[in-house]
Amino acid sequence: MLLHPALLPLSAIAALGLAVTPDFTQAELEELSARIAKQVEELRGDEFKRPVAVSVADKAGFIDYAKDRMDRTTTEDQLWADDKVAKLLGLFDPKEDLLETQMTFLESQVGGFYDPETESFALMSSFDGGLAKIILAHELTHALDDQLFDIDGKLDELAGNADAQMAYHAIVEGSGTATMGEWTLEYLGDEVSMEEMMENAEMGTEGLEDAPAVIWRPTLMVYMRGASFLKRSELVMDGQNPMLKIDKDDLVQAFTNPPRSTEQVLHPDKYWDEEERDEPKPVAIDTTRLVGAGWNLITEETMGEAILALATAKEKERGGLDVSNPMNMLSIRYTNRAAEGWGGDRYVLLKKGDQIFFRLSTVWDTEKDADQFYERMDERGEELRNAHRHILMPETGKSSVASKLSVSGDAVVLDVLLGGSAQELSAIHAALK
Repeated sequence: MLLHPALLPLSAIAALGLAVTPDFTQAELEELSARIAKQVEELRGDEFKRPVAVSVADKAGFIDYAKDRMDRTTTEDQLWADDKVAKLLGLFDPKEDLLETQMTFLESQVGGFYDPETESFALMSSFDGGLAKIILAHELTHALDDQLFDIDGKLDELAGNADAQMAYHAIVEGSGTATMGEWTLEYLGDEVSMEEMMENAEMGTEGLEDAPAVIWRPTLMVYMRGASFLKRSELVMDGQNPMLKIDKDDLVQAFTNPPRSTEQVLHPDKYWDEEERDEPKPVAIDTTRLVGAGWNLITEETMGEAILALATAKEKERGGLDVSNPMNMLSIRYTNRAAEGWGGDRYVLLKKGDQIFFRLSTVWDTEKDADQFYERMDERGEELRNAHRHILMPETGKSSVASKLSVSGDAVVLDVLLGGSAQELSAIHAALK
């Protein structure tokens, strides 16, 4: 997964452009949290099974939390693989560190975070007043959903399928975003003033212009398209429209039988409409012979439509987000023609000495869909090869690379060997057959 689940905002609500000065005692925060919890219960029609612990945290506290959660949910090999795969797809500068960049970005954006393991949440110390209450409504929605549906339990079930995990993140964050919107509409004027909303509308967007899309777009997608999905709409603006409420039965279904792919989140009819339901096709890559020949399998995962849309995006769409025009937030495209029609995929990353081998195997709904993906990746060929030549340089000083992109019927395969020759790639290709 290119953005690790611990750094996807399952447990964090982005700052939403709001920033104020801290002024809560622990007792005041607990009293406020209890009051908003009752309000969330009324909006949702569900009750908390047990109280939710709440505290105040600073940025250092958030970083400690994120690192601890990563330690519990991932390995060093997986983080290393995420970094290399993002660079192999030309989504991230080979000279930079993906995890460090992700942490810096989230540190500037986070307003609060809920931890499913401890069933507690923290409000960032830079938030106060009515705006802090908005964050509390969001985080308490996470707490309620966790008590009802066991968020981490479902994520554990989906381990090994990062695309399905991202789709589930969209349900979690979509629920939080939608309920937060309903709460804001219901209590605007009582709990939060319009002045507070307007005075801070342009803050909290630091870093978006400079961050690559692989950092910010998955984060925004799970919020915006998650809420839209739960409202059975493809319109991004519906994700923020509190007038459109989520049907309770739909919410229960989405949590208990979540969408199996980001494709279904991006195209809600492919989940909600039984006649249009589009389940991922199984894709397997047998690496037994490579492992037997001394290769070490670092990771095997699924990308899905959301990440492949990044891989096939135009160069200008893979950079930062210009937030000087607020409409840009509502006009973000989370997919494109080359990624639509996704049927399933699997990728592997293996290492042997200084060499790295990557295979991405995809299947598509039709041969036309496969051709569109192939043509776009082929257009990016020279750009990708230039990126590949720089990936190993800082570690080994080697820049040799061999790659092969092929299409056959409804399947497209991309093979990349870093630190090796075309002949060696052909031998690996034969072993995989």
